[in-house]
Amino acid sequence: MPNDATIRSALRWSAATLPAEPATGTLELRYADVEGPADGPTVTITCGIHGDEGPWGALAVQHALEQPLTALRGRLRLVLAANPTAVAADARCSPLDQLDLNRSFPGSAAGSHSERLAAALLEIVRGSDVLIDLHGGGSWCVNAFTFRFPGGEDLAAAVGAPFVVDMPLRSAHLAGTVAAEGTRVAAVEMGGRSVQEMAWRERLGDGVERMLAAAGALPERLAAPEPATPVTELSVVRPSTGGVFVPTLREGAIGTVVDEGTELGVIHDLHTMEPIETLVAPLARTALLLLRPHVTVLEGGAMTYVVGVPAEG
Repeated sequence: MPNDATIRSALRWSAATLPAEPATGTLELRYADVEGPADGPTVTITCGIHGDEGPWGALAVQHALEQPLTALRGRLRLVLAANPTAVAADARCSPLDQLDLNRSFPGSAAGSHSERLAAALLEIVRGSDVLIDLHGGGSWCVNAFTFRFPGGEDLAAAVGAPFVVDMPLRSAHLAGTVAAEGTRVAAVEMGGRSVQEMAWRERLGDGVERMLAAAGALPERLAAPEPATPVTELSVVRPSTGGVFVPTLREGAIGTVVDEGTELGVIHDLHTMEPIETLVAPLARTALLLLRPHVTVLEGGAMTYVVGVPAEG
């Protein structure tokens, strides 16, 4: 390997073959491994478990791995398109069965497509010391927070997200399944499609590098981020009726706190384009964890904002 090799350039790609099924044939799940010259942990990074969230996390990982291979300790494993058919369709779930992959663990080699995929992905991740599971706003929204799980508090603190949410581990999730087997886990929801998406790529990429440092896989090179604000009592703001949604607050507002009654966006009648409903911040101090930054057509009840109560101080 050349002396100037980076972690990214040293990746070795492999493929796990899913059991064949008559309707879909044989499908592959690609993943990469790279080993550093010194002993250290085994860390796995997954992106795209929800397909419409995939590219933003994968781009951030690319940013994080432009480090000298000599800096890496232990083994790093990457799955940048964990739900390949969903990523290709720019959809949350695979069009082959419409099951939520992150509700399908531990999966089954004899199940439907997503259940077989869950079983294959679990075998790739299983045995890791640390799992970093990158989600993100994706193609329809932007978000800016990280989940904090028991045993992974240092990983969550390293991300640099504006908000942090304490969350119990759930057995049907990838993180919950491997945490029950002793893996320390982190799950991050940062970025998404907007005019600021490449800035978020860099911010999340720096967060991935700091998480790798917290895991002992890289030296500490970057300054510690500002502490995230804890947020509780998460809720969803939804329009009561469908129409054309025009955001008032756009991507620049993600990760901020606004006062109760602040206008978030307006629903317009599909036929007349007259405003028919104004969505406003519902809490005395409303933390904006997820929002839609684009003009789009929504159905009644569609998730439009995720908000919560920020810790004071």
